Amino acid sequence: MAARELRALGDADRQWVRAFVIAHWGSDFVVGHGVVYHPHTLPGFAAFEGAECVGLLTYTIAANACKIVTIDSLREGAGVG
Repeated sequence: MAARELRALGDADRQWVRAFVIAHWGSDFVVGHGVVYHPHTLPGFAAFEGAECVGLLTYTIAANACKIVTIDSLREGAGVG
């Protein structure tokens, strides 16, 4: 298993996060509880093996609660996601 790096998303990540979400969710937005979210605009974390993103989580915080908006693992059963 390759070494993994976990890092917070930043502005420089927005374009590839948008492409990742489109590839894995079929659109650049998701809907949860009647709310439309654009995951590439949200805070989150990504797991990398080298230059490859193998996991992505986006979230929002409102009313003192953290809501996970998307969670993706490209390494099933390997502790990513």
